[in-house]
Amino acid sequence: MSNLQTPYGYQLAPSTNALGIVGLVLGAIVAGLSLALPVVSWFIVPLPALLAFIFGVVGLNTAARMGGLRRTESVWAVVLSLSPLPIGIIWFVIGSTLGG
Repeated sequence: MSNLQTPYGYQLAPSTNALGIVGLVLGAIVAGLSLALPVVSWFIVPLPALLAFIFGVVGLNTAARMGGLRRTESVWAVVLSLSPLPIGIIWFVIGSTLGG
């Protein structure tokens, strides 16, 4: 019979990269808002995009310390947090071209 308890004074390393996952969720929300609501997104998106970027970068650092655990989610969090800028530029070009 095996004993799965840790010895006194030892702690187990966390097995998740929660900040990378939170950054990914925020980044997905930011990208979705940028695509769905182009006018409103200029007022709503900047704070969640900044938080997603920060969480993604911290998640990358955590993944490096944990041997690459959940690194992909952190990379996508950074990419999605930066996505409103090109999406906004595309919406602006489309709007100015069609709007006169």
